[in-house]
Amino acid sequence: MAEEMPHPSGLPDFRLFPWDDLYPRLLLAALGRLGPAVWRGERRGQIPGGRTAHDAVQTAVEKFLGGERQWNWGKSAFENLWGAVSSEISNWATSAENRTTSRTDDEKVVLLRNSQPTPEDQVLWQSERDQLLQHLRARDAEAGRMAELMLAHGLKGPELAEVMGLEQHRTDAIKKRLKRLVAAYLEGEGSRRAAE
Repeated sequence: MAEEMPHPSGLPDFRLFPWDDLYPRLLLAALGRLGPAVWRGERRGQIPGGRTAHDAVQTAVEKFLGGERQWNWGKSAFENLWGAVSSEISNWATSAENRTTSRTDDEKVVLLRNSQPTPEDQVLWQSERDQLLQHLRARDAEAGRMAELMLAHGLKGPELAEVMGLEQHRTDAIKKRLKRLVAAYLEGEGSRRAAE
């Protein structure tokens, strides 16, 4: 695999990664991580700075390329990148921008938010995931099925093609469509949240 071949920079050659597979999986996983989080004290609140799942993935890649993160050669490209994406989202959740505090003159600052998802948050995320999958299926049945297999079963690459009963080049084409559909959904979701 490309990630096993060291580059003089200590990083793999990112140009050789299967981005048509990696990027949609990272976006879907980031969306799943963003969904149950509490933003500015509210479930489904506005993410500080208007950040999106795209921003988390892009920032993670930039941190590797900029030398802020070390590549773990014992892990796959997805594991390395997902670790960075997840860490970035955690940083957003614990940032000063995302804190809601209450203070009186003689009291310490009391944080009002809870960073651990509650059962309600879990149900909300499941509902949002179901809405995303419904949205994808309505626009492209194959892309919706692929997203479901990627999210619910963690399938990728040849396993994904086999379960879908398609040749690899066909799944690659569907992944490209999936990437565009998820991006459009996220942009629409951001607009809806800003309007609320």
